Amino acid sequence: MTDISEFGIEEGAPSYLTEAKDIAWFFHVVDNMKKAYGDWDVPPLIVNYSNGKYEINDGRHRNEALR
Repeated sequence: MTDISEFGIEEGAPSYLTEAKDIAWFFHVVDNMKKAYGDWDVPPLIVNYSNGKYEINDGRHRNEALR
């Protein structure tokens, strides 16, 4: 397992979500995941390196729920 904090991945809701309702929905999904799965074997995150930074392509909700 890797500590992804070393990669400088943006935390929280994705920066492309600019509407308050979209950001609220993102965290609503995260909260539901925490309640439903609490202690589960997490599938891997899909991470891409582009333009000098890492970004999560799949698993951002899981990342936030586990953080």
